[in-house]
Amino acid sequence: MRIDVLAFDGFAEVDALATYAVFANARRRGLPVEAALVTADGATEVTGCYGTKYADLVPWDPSSARVLAVSGGWIREEIDRGVIPRQPASSPAARRPPTGRTTSGWPSGPKSSTPASSTTAT
Repeated sequence: MRIDVLAFDGFAEVDALATYAVFANARRRGLPVEAALVTADGATEVTGCYGTKYADLVPWDPSSARVLAVSGGWIREEIDRGVIPRQPASSPAARRPPTGRTTSGWPSGPKSSTPASSTTAT
């Protein structure tokens, strides 16, 4: 399974790279996952919040990734610019209705406030 970790100008490096490291370590231990740093706006280079430059990044491709991890603090500007909500929302996966349950037992759909095990029919 491919897991993409979003990088953008000003992203909180420690948050995103820790997320990447968890999945890269899982692959090293034999789990079938592949982690990648990607951008939502097509940039191939970004600068983290501490000034480190990250190059050779690829655009996020929802057809190849099962998960887009948006981690790291200062994403408000990206949300306000519309990059983060626009590209994930255009993904075919975003148009599929949620199915099944999460591992916590909560329904995986939006606006759920009741654990699945305690819902009753009326």
